[in-house]
Amino acid sequence: MKRKGDDALEQIDRKREKRRLICMQIDDHIEEIKLADAERCKLEALAETVKSAIYASKEAKIAHQMNDLQKLHLGKIHFPLSLPFNLELSSIKSTCGCRWVHPVKIDSLGSWRICYQTKMDPVLDLIIIIPQDYFGSRDYLNFAYFVKRAHYICQVARILIKTGLSVKFGLDHCDTLKPLLFVANKDGHENDGFLRIHFAPPREFTKISRLRPENNNLRPAFCSAHFGSLGIDTPTPVYNSKILIDMLREEIESKYEAFFRQKPNFLKAFIMIRSWMLQRNFIQRVDGFSDLLLAAWLIYISVQEVSFAQASVFDIITGFFSSIISVNWQQSRLGLCDNDALHSQFSSHFDFVFLDHTGYLNLATSLSITAMEQIRAAATNALTKIDIFNEFDHLFVKNHPFTTSFDQYIRIRLPQTYLQNIFQKTCSAECVSTCNDLLLIFKRRLTPLLKEAFADRIVNFDFFAPDQQVTPWDVCMEREKCTDENVTLLIGFQLSSKWNNLLTRGPPAKSPDAVHFRQFWGDICELRKFPDNAICEAVVWGSSNVTVLICQHIIQRHLKLEANNVEERTLKMEEILPNAMDRYSTIGRAYDKLSQTLRLVQGLPLLITNIHPVSSYLRRTAPYPPLSTNAVIERYSAVVKDSVALPLSHISPPYLPTIEVQITMEQSGKWGDDLGAIARLKTAFYIELSKILKEKHSMQAIPFDDYLIVHFNTVVFRLVINYPKEVHIMRKLNGGKTGILKDSPASKLKELELILEPQITSLLHSVSQQFDAFANTCRLAMYWLSSHALSDYLSEVILETIVASIFLKPFSIQPPRTSFVGFFHFLTLLSTHNWLVKPLLVDFDNNWTEEDVDEIQKEFIKMRPVLPVMVICTSVDRSGYRWTREEPQPLILKRIIALAKASAALIEQHINNSLPLNLKGLFTSNVSTFCNVTIHIRRRHMVRQKVIHGKLINGPLPVIDYDPVRDYIKRLRQCFSSVALFFYNKYVGDVIGVVWKPAALIPRDASISSCLHRLKGPDNKLIVNTKAILDDFTILGHGIVYNVSEHCVTKDEKNTTS
Repeated sequence: MKRKGDDALEQIDRKREKRRLICMQIDDHIEEIKLADAERCKLEALAETVKSAIYASKEAKIAHQMNDLQKLHLGKIHFPLSLPFNLELSSIKSTCGCRWVHPVKIDSLGSWRICYQTKMDPVLDLIIIIPQDYFGSRDYLNFAYFVKRAHYICQVARILIKTGLSVKFGLDHCDTLKPLLFVANKDGHENDGFLRIHFAPPREFTKISRLRPENNNLRPAFCSAHFGSLGIDTPTPVYNSKILIDMLREEIESKYEAFFRQKPNFLKAFIMIRSWMLQRNFIQRVDGFSDLLLAAWLIYISVQEVSFAQASVFDIITGFFSSIISVNWQQSRLGLCDNDALHSQFSSHFDFVFLDHTGYLNLATSLSITAMEQIRAAATNALTKIDIFNEFDHLFVKNHPFTTSFDQYIRIRLPQTYLQNIFQKTCSAECVSTCNDLLLIFKRRLTPLLKEAFADRIVNFDFFAPDQQVTPWDVCMEREKCTDENVTLLIGFQLSSKWNNLLTRGPPAKSPDAVHFRQFWGDICELRKFPDNAICEAVVWGSSNVTVLICQHIIQRHLKLEANNVEERTLKMEEILPNAMDRYSTIGRAYDKLSQTLRLVQGLPLLITNIHPVSSYLRRTAPYPPLSTNAVIERYSAVVKDSVALPLSHISPPYLPTIEVQITMEQSGKWGDDLGAIARLKTAFYIELSKILKEKHSMQAIPFDDYLIVHFNTVVFRLVINYPKEVHIMRKLNGGKTGILKDSPASKLKELELILEPQITSLLHSVSQQFDAFANTCRLAMYWLSSHALSDYLSEVILETIVASIFLKPFSIQPPRTSFVGFFHFLTLLSTHNWLVKPLLVDFDNNWTEEDVDEIQKEFIKMRPVLPVMVICTSVDRSGYRWTREEPQPLILKRIIALAKASAALIEQHINNSLPLNLKGLFTSNVSTFCNVTIHIRRRHMVRQKVIHGKLINGPLPVIDYDPVRDYIKRLRQCFSSVALFFYNKYVGDVIGVVWKPAALIPRDASISSCLHRLKGPDNKLIVNTKAILDDFTILGHGIVYNVSEHCVTKDEKNTTS
């Protein structure tokens, strides 16, 4: 018997053991990703070569002017620096010219010596200290330092080129004023490591107090005549920090090196957190965390939290995430210095302040509000997953690009004429302070406007500037600049549930806040009375595209940028599929009424206990909803008898599917164990139920042997009685006299129909109710699959389950709010999930424990050789193959993955590119480009595309579930699946594509089993009788098919489409 408290102790022990195992997992991951010793030795040898070459060069005796680039041009080196404000090099003054002198020091930075480099970034950071006598006494003023630094870099590049090394220019954190050198071996692979050479002045370059944020070191009048009204006391904090970080970099990294050497667990935590940030672009981005700030923050929390002295790696990582979330950066005086007297100076110029050990450098200079909010949101999410084994890859390995992290993307064009002529005039002091970084200033101005405008419509947002992404360029060439006249800014929004509300409610009319609300929104404000009788300021938006309208309005009103420069990057669903909301609402109301009626039915021997909405139309996930029964019967194409429309022989009526609903009767021993008797009893129930619905509820009800058709409110339902015990009876019969229950293909099919399908559709129905974007995402996914002629190769249930997984386990912090992003994530999941080595786990109820997941994965590994190519495990089917046993085949799945990858790449380009793409191409495919045979269908029998033009007949029951092309393809697959694959777009296709299976075309030895579809060929081998098969295609499709044509497909075409 357990004593009180034993359970708690066991739980603590399990938790401790779990964390120990996670620490082992972290150690294994670090060992896997860290740069190999051999690679480190190669880079260190390369560094020694660079040092030797530089020190072996002769110093120049004569100096040249800073605007003299003749020697560089002779050496075929292009000067890498372009000055802001369109300044010329001749305007830069210094007390001494430029001449080549040996550096004071060349050494690797502390970051290399503590060995945190990984295979993702195999970089050795070198620093070259330029001697003091190279600079003038006042070179910290007016860009002189940056120009002379660039000249020194060019001299080093010239020396290294002569040694036969590959030398490129690059930028230090995308800063155009601070080029670097990237050096690699000439014969090295592009994925091999390289040297990144930083250039810095000596510590005595100038007093660091001269570079305080309030000091001016960039004269406004020097920058532009337009800034003449600004005095020389205009602060230049950004300019100052650019110089100061160069002066202090080596000193700072040396201190970090000493800290990490003393605390190896903190180094491991640094590597893991850095990996987490790299996967989310938090370090690479211009306004994100830097390596220096990340290391400083770890040092800070180690000082603040005494308990961290002996903490494990796991505890340090969780402590980092917790501190990022909890610490208020604006109010706290953060830093590593003892004297923070300058903190107030920094806080008036930067969004965040974290001072270094000197107290003069803000390590968070570039960190923006939006970046910090993204980091905090990701840290909050990470804290919920870090102690789950199966989430490790999601946190530290999987890439999370900007394009999959948000629900909506809006692109802003900033014409140069606007930036230079309009925007710059409104922010002269900021232009001087930031070295004319107009995009940075624009983002700072826009951020509070967006926060106020979208207060309850979004969770958060972020910026992405594609033009700022600069890759290293050859020293002989000019850096590639944006040739477009526009600077572009992409905004990603994570939407809230109220994102598309057509009304923005403001404060009460007479409150003090009402004045500000009217000033913010302008003339579009109006007074409105709300249901709670309050009279408030409000803005009414006349379109469902509310977020775009809001963006356009505030940018035009507050930033004077024309509204036509703001556009949404999305997929306009109305251009792909019709708006089905009204029709689906009608179907939903009809189903609700039918359910209510069935539950109240009296007079049957057994009561109806459960009603299962099995049909996808009740989940609103089908691309096209069933037409109204009042809109499908034409007078000239049908004959009406007994309120039932009968088709004429020469034409097919429009396709009208029935909506399947399964009903379960109450338990009774009178059903018996005879399957035939049960079937007849079901028929009797259908007959009796049809009488009740007709007489008491005025519904048109027609009984059949296996189902009951109910027609009312322009919707046709097919009711099927579900009796799960049939599966047990079938298994019992299969066992015979042994009494052992035994499965057969028929019993498995019956189990799928009666037990599993109602369960999975019930779960999918709840997902469609929970997530607004789910239904339309499924519609796009189904239409996309069909548009590539892959109809029926992936069942609707499986496709919806895959879509459900991106909502239940989203790529970003929250599930998609728009169908466009949901569809994009669906394509990404299809193309990136490794179907061969792991199943897709879809936990509808969120009930699986880690032990359950481990058990499923172990069973998958054990059974992998006999499992189908696609395995999707759910709570209904933990084995994961009940719906995918037959389809998709390996070749089909390979094609689906290739198409999904290409489509996802196209959507990513559409989001990122300066010009939008026409995404209609995602939903088109020409089967003749990859098929050996094409079967052309007569248009009058393509029932899903029929458009009614004549006079309509209302009331009668139309022809239902009639699709001759679908039945024809089903017959083709039954007869010829051993020799061919068939491709067809069931929604809008007029051609069936046929591809011969390569294995079937190989001649075979004569045998009884090999005779089907073959004839005797050369060498008495049996070859496929393609001519006879083509004749069979025509015969089977008599009246439907008008042409069967055979053509050659080149290997290139096959490879392109497959």
